[in-house]
Amino acid sequence: MNSTTALTSAASNLASVTVSPSFSTTTSSSTDNLNASIATSSPEPSVTDEPKTSALTSKFLSTTSSTTIKEPSTSATPSIDWCVNTTTGNGVTNVAFVGEIFCDNGWVVFQRRFDGSVDFQLNWNNYSNGFGDFSGELWLDKVNQLTQSKECRLRVDLVDLNDNFYFADYKIYFLLHSTFSVDDETNLFRLHVTGYSGNASDALVAHDNKAFSTADRDNDPHPGNYATAQGPFWFGSGYLAALNGEWVPDRAMYWAGVEFAKEATMKFRCD
Repeated sequence: MNSTTALTSAASNLASVTVSPSFSTTTSSSTDNLNASIATSSPEPSVTDEPKTSALTSKFLSTTSSTTIKEPSTSATPSIDWCVNTTTGNGVTNVAFVGEIFCDNGWVVFQRRFDGSVDFQLNWNNYSNGFGDFSGELWLDKVNQLTQSKECRLRVDLVDLNDNFYFADYKIYFLLHSTFSVDDETNLFRLHVTGYSGNASDALVAHDNKAFSTADRDNDPHPGNYATAQGPFWFGSGYLAALNGEWVPDRAMYWAGVEFAKEATMKFRCD
């Protein structure tokens, strides 16, 4: 079986997984097999990998005290350039066609949760406009503008209830297509993501090419609306991840294989 066939088969099998709208520690056999295969391989070394037992919160809060604002640019440039004039690639910078963004070691952060201080169970307009605070929890609204017509990679960092660190890095370019992008609002902020590596499961394989849903905009094919119970996210007929749910201690953020996370960050960079 060639790599293209294997990838298509894996995505088809996992995208059909249906999970109960209420969180449960019971996962499907497909997810168990996925996690078992991941456990047998070592995560790819990366200079941005965090120690597996370190929390994310202190790093995020410490970077905002040394922020340098970048002068607006005249055109879109790679995210490493968007962040280059911040202190060591961290902090707030300004992009002319987008506005302010938050950088974490050269990555543009578009989702961050760690203490429940911001309500993520919000409606479509909130997500299309962005919300939160660069010094705390946030959702960035201009991801589609930043990821179009570029080669971008996505990274998801998670800390579980026992302070173990996990990451999922989507960076392997497949057939010359970007591994990560988000469509515009007309196309329902549809997610495109491929090329997994990491020590968390490839949970987003079930969310690739799925439209974004909120409680007031049901865009998933499921008979109900997953966003009502699980929080706004990219849902299909089932799901393996839900990182924007109502904040309930120990149960707000779900990722298959990690189960429930107490901290989560989604970020990207483009070449």
